[in-house]
Formats: sequence, structure tokens, C-alpha cells
Amino acid sequence: MRSDEPPSDRKSFRVADGLYRMDQTIRVRGRQTGYDATGPYWIVGHIRLLSGRARFLVDGVLIPPPGRSFVMAMPPHSVVSVELIDAKTVNSAAFSRGLLPKNFPNEPIAFPAREFKGIRSIQDVERILRLRTNPVRISRCSRPHPLSERLKEQLGRNFQASTALSTLAKDYRTSLAALSRLFRRDWGKPPVQFRNWLRVMDAFRHLAEKTTVTDTAFDVGFNDLSRFHKQFKSTVGYTPLAIRKRSKNAKYSER
Repeated sequence: MRSDEPPSDRKSFRVADGLYRMDQTIRVRGRQTGYDATGPYWIVGHIRLLSGRARFLVDGVLIPPPGRSFVMAMPPHSVVSVELIDAKTVNSAAFSRGLLPKNFPNEPIAFPAREFKGIRSIQDVERILRLRTNPVRISRCSRPHPLSERLKEQLGRNFQASTALSTLAKDYRTSLAALSRLFRRDWGKPPVQFRNWLRVMDAFRHLAEKTTVTDTAFDVGFNDLSRFHKQFKSTVGYTPLAIRKRSKNAKYSER
């Protein structure tokens, strides 16, 4: 498979106005740590652990998921880390920047999947949330430092902006080095990498529409197209065009 070809098991598409879905299969050899940050989005996903082992990193402690078939619900500005060991997972996640569905939790949780039939509407999301039982808290950090929490939410709301982090640190009356240390301790990435992560994740929404790769890069906050390609591929493992071709809504002839 060439580097510009999409994986056969990853695709993103719009399922309703303002509601998007990403389906993918993840295969891990050895031990790897997965990462997810929602920014302004909420996410509800079904994860099936077909083989291997998975554990959430919560306040520095690894905890098992609630079974091998479970749902993750993450409100806006959530961060979750999961350790995968020789694992294969099949995932289907819906995400949106719209209003929170009814009964949405105020912190990221996982709970056993019951009669999961896919997500095609907000009503499907609300039905899944109504069926939740025995939820497990899965936030990477439940007691963050106030400054790192403030920065996380500010970057989540304004990740398209190119505001210098040193300017934000000055606004917070601290040094950039101290702010970066706190942020990485609580959320697992330096602020610059976190902002780029949010930009790449937002790019999936644009690529699921009829937006060209070039327009997507600038819409999500990258001022340099080559930097967008490099950052996207290093984060996702495939080029933006490869992912775009998997979208059911995209015009494949556009580049």
C-alpha cells in the first residue's frame, strides 16, 4: 500500500447536519499509548477490544475498561489516554460541536455497551446514553492544576488562532516553561503539540465534507500547507488526501 492510499479500515463521514462519524480498526504490536482530546467537540464511541489488552491512564494509575465491548462518552475539553498491548480494536465514534445530547456526562466515562446498533442521529446518541450502567471515570487527570485546566480550555476554544503561548503565559502571570511543565504533567502533551492535535482532529470534520485539503489546512489554523501535511501524517499515519478519499461526502477528484 502506498503512503498516499487510505487504510481500508478507516473512514470519516457526515451522518446528519453537524454530526460526524469516524470508523476505524486499530492494530497495535507491543505496547503503545493512545491519546484523545476533544477540544470543542463531544464524542460518543463504541470500542470493541478483539484481542490484546487495554487500560486507561487515570491520575497516573492504569485501570481496565468495563469489558471488551464498551462505550466512551467524552464532553468538550476532555483528555483521555489508553495503554494498548498487542491489541486490535474496532471503533465507531460520533462527534459534534453542537449542543450536548440529553443525559450527557460532565466528565469522560466508559460503560458496558448494550445493544449498540450504530449512530446515525442525535437520537441514537441519546438512546445509548440512557442505557449506560456502571460508568467508569476515564479522564487522564481529574485534579489538574488551575492554570493547565485554563490553558486546555482556552486552546480548545481557540485552536485555530496562532496566539503565541508565551503571550498566554504572560496573561496567566507565569513563565512559559512552568506553564508547559504543568500542562504536560496533567494532559500528556506540551501545549504546542496539544494545539496541533486539536487542529488535526478538526481537519477530519472538514475532510468529511467537500472541503479541499488546502482549504482544510488553513481553516483549522495551519498557515503552511507543507506543515499541515507533515503534522497530519505524523499524528494519523496517513496523508489528508488519503483520509479525504475515504469520506463518503468528498469529491474525490479535488485535491
